[in-house]
Amino acid sequence: ASSVIVIMLRKLVGGGVGAGLAAGLYKLTVSDDELEIIGEIRPEALENWSGTHKVHVQGVYRPESVEQVEAIVKKIDRERSKIRCIGSGLSPNGIGLADEDGYGISVENMNAITKVDLGKKQVTVEAGALVGQVLDELKEHGLTLENLASINQQQMGGFTQVGAHGTGARIPPVDQQVVAMEIVSPGLGRIELSADSNPNWFRFAKCGLGAFGVVTKLTLQCVDAHRLKENTVVMTRREVRKNHIERLRENRHVRYMWIPYADAVVVVTSNPTDDELTDESKIPKPNTKPLTDLLAMLDESPQNTDNLSFADLRDRLLSTNTLITTHVQFVNKAESGFWKKNQTSGIVDDSFNVLAFECGGQQLVLESAFDCGTLDKPNGNDLTFMENLLGVIEVVGFPAPAPIEQRWSCGSISPMSPVACQDKEMKNKLFSWVGIIMYLPTKDPEKKNSIMEKFEEYKELLEMVDESGEYNIQTHWAKLEASQSEQELSKLQKKLAKRYPLEEFRKQKSIFDPNNCIGNEWLDRLLLFEELP
Repeated sequence: ASSVIVIMLRKLVGGGVGAGLAAGLYKLTVSDDELEIIGEIRPEALENWSGTHKVHVQGVYRPESVEQVEAIVKKIDRERSKIRCIGSGLSPNGIGLADEDGYGISVENMNAITKVDLGKKQVTVEAGALVGQVLDELKEHGLTLENLASINQQQMGGFTQVGAHGTGARIPPVDQQVVAMEIVSPGLGRIELSADSNPNWFRFAKCGLGAFGVVTKLTLQCVDAHRLKENTVVMTRREVRKNHIERLRENRHVRYMWIPYADAVVVVTSNPTDDELTDESKIPKPNTKPLTDLLAMLDESPQNTDNLSFADLRDRLLSTNTLITTHVQFVNKAESGFWKKNQTSGIVDDSFNVLAFECGGQQLVLESAFDCGTLDKPNGNDLTFMENLLGVIEVVGFPAPAPIEQRWSCGSISPMSPVACQDKEMKNKLFSWVGIIMYLPTKDPEKKNSIMEKFEEYKELLEMVDESGEYNIQTHWAKLEASQSEQELSKLQKKLAKRYPLEEFRKQKSIFDPNNCIGNEWLDRLLLFEELP
């Protein structure tokens, strides 16, 4: 029997090109040598999941085939317009949003999982397939993805293009899982890239930030489906340091959640196991008493909280005085109490359920990566950085909510990855990722703006910790903001030019997209700016 399984999933069509055709909004005809889309598309308002970036674009194309993608890209290039692949809109910085005077293209209707190769343990998917959808299909064939980010609602194209990551000192970011890809660009049309076919283009394009064209298909390396046994314990900061490097070496996945103003670090570890899944009836219901007690004390007329999750309760608590440090300290201590009451040991579940976790509601996030040496010879930067960051926060009295999340990965050979390194050292390198957060637990625009302004101060504190350049922190591409003052932008451009091979990136970009039609202002400001003197 063949080990290659070909699958065609039902397309998830809703309000896309198919709906447009039925309404007479689009008309596809064959011209001399290409399909052309004739007629007008309607302007649309787009925003990212957190509601922090909003834009009104000229329209959004929603192709259902790679031929339609080719036609759209040719049309945009011919008209010298601008188009951006918009993905699921989950990135905090709106990296996938199109410009006001440009167009979006969504491959949400191109979401088929077309092939599972059991022999090679590889899966081929259209770029619009959701991570969760791919995981469900792989489970049927005894496979899974090696690592995940904290959520699974990303489209596969965006998931890989921004170099998303999970946690595990020996596990690279997800762009390293890509073994082949199909991309449609103005300069090269439809082209397949892999380590064997145009390898240098492939290295840049697989973590290409959507700059080279519209990714339409991906082949990813998978691993055998497995269960993970997860332990969650609360340690003091001193206890974390005591056996830290051994913890990274001995556990497949490690995640720390530091709680400002509380001597408490939530340590989550997980490892493969052959044990049976833990019976749901044996998993204790979360004890939210520390949070509900605080809410009852603060709220004169508390509503029923029985159906509120831990994250919902935290949002409710923070919503009253999000920017008041003493209030945030109370909430953080209640969160510390929550975790102490909910320590668990030996919970077994499928890997994709363990690696995904609840992140809470709308939020502002900045995540930075930095070199920590190797697992054999760590330099200690990960814990020193955290101690310095917490020290600054607590000395200045900044209203920093919990958690500050810390994860780890090895390197990536993608030149544009924040953890880029040479092939021979990729698996040995150790990098840490630190994410700061502020929540947006309000619908009031004025209050939201105040929180967003305060978050800018938080980012300055983070930068202050690395003012000397000792850590050489690099911001995750999906969290790096381009909307800064000219002075700040110039400083950031110099830092990016020093860290990344921008000359080669621009050279590759000019081959794929000679008229710079694929992209947005974010790309132009951060990576395609004029050379600095």
